[in-house]
Amino acid sequence: MKSGDLVRFEPPIYMHIKSFIDGGPPFQKLIGILIKYEPWEKIASVMYDGQILRIPSRLVEKAGKK
Repeated sequence: MKSGDLVRFEPPIYMHIKSFIDGGPPFQKLIGILIKYEPWEKIASVMYDGQILRIPSRLVEKAGKK
C-alpha cells in the first residue's frame, strides 16, 4: 500500500460503541484514503470524513479491483 491509495477498513471500536449508543445500525467496512503506512509500526493512518484515524494494519486492505 502506498500513500494516496483508497483503502477499505474496519472502523475503530469507539465508532462501534457510539453507533450502538445512538441506536444506529452496525458498521460495515468504510472507505478512506491512506495517508501513511510504515510496515514496522503496523499502523496505517487513514483519512476518513475529515479525520485522520490510526488503525492497525490487519484491519486495512487496499480497495479496488480484485
